[in-house]
Amino acid sequence: ATGSHPRVVRLADGTSVWLKAGSTLRYPATFKREERRVELKGEGYFEVSKNRHRPFVVAGGPVEVKVLGTKFDFAIGADKRTADVSLIEGSVEVRDVKRQAMLLLKPNQRVTVNTVTGQQKVENMDTRLVAAWHDHLIPFSNANIIDIAHTVEALYGVQVHVSADVDKTRTYSGAVYLASDIDSVLSLIRSTVPISYQRKGNTVWINKESSQLN
Repeated sequence: ATGSHPRVVRLADGTSVWLKAGSTLRYPATFKREERRVELKGEGYFEVSKNRHRPFVVAGGPVEVKVLGTKFDFAIGADKRTADVSLIEGSVEVRDVKRQAMLLLKPNQRVTVNTVTGQQKVENMDTRLVAAWHDHLIPFSNANIIDIAHTVEALYGVQVHVSADVDKTRTYSGAVYLASDIDSVLSLIRSTVPISYQRKGNTVWINKESSQLN
């Protein structure tokens, strides 16, 4: 839930792990020489300390992720029938343990592994949004109002319509707090971006800033 803050674990090598509520991480007090290995249940966001000589391995049961130094989100279904790996920065090797099938992910790619059939589905996307839960921030980088609308749709499951008179050439960079309700987020966006909006249920209309709101 967006209202509860994740637990942060700092490992002996300098790696930081944010754990979603109900998730667990098993790790040694000190790592072995040949590799740094941890075991994850649930979902974690990892910022791995770089060490080319000692790969970092996250074991998630049927699926493992091997990295040298990177930022990624790893989520294992409670029944271990699916696993999702979303790469934000660097590179990771995703391995289907049973089939010894490997896949190398690039930044802004997400793979969903069906651990029963072995099927792997790769999507290109803004993977920072997948990991927004770890710091409760929605990141924007040179985003115009259309980009912002798509982000709100993806995170809150709503339909956003942008009026033709809204300036789509201006871009914005920064971060907005990931609130549990969409109205709080829209109000925060409105404080930075010159827009007005109306919402009815799961539909949002974004219009040019109304002079009455100033």
